[in-house]
Amino acid sequence: MPRELRLPVLLLSTFAALVAVVAQPAPAMAQDDDEPMAVSAQIVAPQNDKPGMLVVALKIERPWHTYSITQPKGGPFTTRIKLAEHKTAKVGSFTSTTKHEVHFDEDFKMNVEVHRDQVVWVAPLSLPEGTDWGSLEISGAVIAQACKVGACLPPADYAFVAKLTPAN
Repeated sequence: MPRELRLPVLLLSTFAALVAVVAQPAPAMAQDDDEPMAVSAQIVAPQNDKPGMLVVALKIERPWHTYSITQPKGGPFTTRIKLAEHKTAKVGSFTSTTKHEVHFDEDFKMNVEVHRDQVVWVAPLSLPEGTDWGSLEISGAVIAQACKVGACLPPADYAFVAKLTPAN
């Protein structure tokens, strides 16, 4: 395969695998009836040339929204994902597979990056050779602020424990 086609093919195949994972019922979706957001997380083991992935999804109830992990400073609360230290797992940087909306906010006098309904983030994940993916657990939290027109809740930690997604 030509070198210039490898990255797009890898990204497309990884995206297809993530869509399949996110479309499955979310395990251990932590949500209280009064909470406007709930988090789920899963580990996807490497397959063929695809790396392992940590997938974190945040479900957002209407009419609420939250802000992106790339929201520039000087505006609303930027969503963050924090992970507990792990002895063997190495997790790369998170990127969103869900496009955020951008609009000018009169209160902040700047463009804001908003997610509604659901946002999914992925990060490459690697383990030392010979490590058992089946027993791997990664814990962490999404720190996010739920807002709606005229009101915002204080930022909150939405904790998760990610485990290996069983192969279909």
